[in-house]
Amino acid sequence: MATTHKDGYYFTSVTELNYSRLLHHYLAFCYHYIENRILYNDGGSVYTVWNVIKPFHSKLYNSDLDSPNNNEFNNFYYYEMLAKMITFFSKNVRYRPLVKDLISTLPIDAVKVSPGLMTAMIYHCSRTGDDKLADLLMEQYTDDTLGLPMKYSSGQLCALLSLSLKNQHFDRAKEIIGFARDNLLDFNSAEFNELVIATLNSHFENADQSAWSMILDKGPGEAQFAYISYINYMIDHYDHLDFGKVQYIFKNATAAISYKNRNFWDYWQLSYFKYLNRRYPVDKAITVYANCLLDASTNTRQSHESCSHLPFKTLADLEYSTNPFTSRYDKVRMVLSDEVKPLILRDIYQTAYRTFKGSDKRLKEVATWCYKRFSDLGITDSATQIDLTKTVRQRARKLGFDLGDNNNENKKSMEEKYIENLTQFDRDWSDAYRH
Repeated sequence: MATTHKDGYYFTSVTELNYSRLLHHYLAFCYHYIENRILYNDGGSVYTVWNVIKPFHSKLYNSDLDSPNNNEFNNFYYYEMLAKMITFFSKNVRYRPLVKDLISTLPIDAVKVSPGLMTAMIYHCSRTGDDKLADLLMEQYTDDTLGLPMKYSSGQLCALLSLSLKNQHFDRAKEIIGFARDNLLDFNSAEFNELVIATLNSHFENADQSAWSMILDKGPGEAQFAYISYINYMIDHYDHLDFGKVQYIFKNATAAISYKNRNFWDYWQLSYFKYLNRRYPVDKAITVYANCLLDASTNTRQSHESCSHLPFKTLADLEYSTNPFTSRYDKVRMVLSDEVKPLILRDIYQTAYRTFKGSDKRLKEVATWCYKRFSDLGITDSATQIDLTKTVRQRARKLGFDLGDNNNENKKSMEEKYIENLTQFDRDWSDAYRH
């Protein structure tokens, strides 16, 4: 069915939409929305929006280096946005199979103009053990130093080092480290974290002690994200946490990492909830989450205006003297950001699903509680359903970008839905924004 544009011409296919100036504005709007949802860890919305705009991203579009959304003047924005999606999906097991769909129509030359895209794809190869794709990426370069011209970032170098450690190619890893040293390249905190993760997952003898030694050699600023990765490793692999190491991390973090650094404190809090969920009944994590939404002094719901910049709640917490890992769970008070709440809620739901799988009533109670909390964060029920389904059901992860619904609305072709959304966007888009 053809769709009429208000200026009088018709859209009958995605191909014809390519000639519309409106199309690029609509895609830019969707890309920015996706970036925002990634920031708030809303995987269901990212999945849904991409599912709608995916039909347009043909090989022809993906290879266009001079489109309004993808050119040298905007640093190839589309490729950089795609790199963020690849990283976001690759880091989450429930969405990892989707990366294959994202890159299936990408021209391999794209990595030459977008350093971030190459970095994201190499890290994905490291996580999945995809040596074939990694070799293909490296074949795009002819430089003698491991295919790494100096114009490329330390992030790409770190990604290759991570891949080498994961595959136990230690000679190559030494060569990369030597190259970085000779060229005075250093790794930032996020890149150093990837190296620690690769070391922990390398399966060589005493890998955890080697990773801990790496952490001890760095200051808190450089090691901040590696602190979190090491705690998570202990939670996953140790029968009991080494609270001496946890306290060392907490002491260094509170002394050197600003309370405004939500990137660190969010994941510190997430690790604490992970610890609760792996060691204790899920009710304890629910209690802590509920307590964290209450003001410690008035027992009322917290005011984000007055305290959202602080990661802790009680007077002792405000002095950074209380480590939640070594405190009674019912005494823990923390200010949780809207960015970390979805991650905590997802882990609570996953724990409840494993624990109460045989008790529909109890699982329904926890699920209802989680859905209400997601809704409070502005995340739609449909996005929550997609995200939680992929969290607990491996089969759902393999569906790719097929939502699998059988209702009439979803029986429409994706191309028709895309055109309808574009037309709606045209109607709602003000002339002031258009020009």
